[in-house]
Amino acid sequence: MSENADRKQKEPKEVKEIKEIKEVKENKNAVLTYKGKPLVRKDNEICFGDAAADKYVLTLKIRETKNEKGLEIATNVLILIQSSDAGSQEIAKFGEKDSLYGAFEIGEIWLDSLLKQG
Repeated sequence: MSENADRKQKEPKEVKEIKEIKEVKENKNAVLTYKGKPLVRKDNEICFGDAAADKYVLTLKIRETKNEKGLEIATNVLILIQSSDAGSQEIAKFGEKDSLYGAFEIGEIWLDSLLKQG
């Protein structure tokens, strides 16, 4: 095995994620992924999951924000686990959190759980 290939295999997960983000910034048509699933934001809505391959996707809707030191910080986020079927309006689970991090964390747990159930 070449030295470069050996070095790539030993890279920490964080380094791989940073390289992936740089690749997305360089390629404007690329879709950002997290843990192998597409992560897309449009305005105040974030969608996470592979709608083509999985039964459900996670949608986060930022409903309120506050300005802190020049940055908009989410203070109310709606969590939706929705069916990925085009014609379906099914919501498998929903909730609300007071931070984007908290909403994404619980939403990802719910999504993984539902996808494992089949």
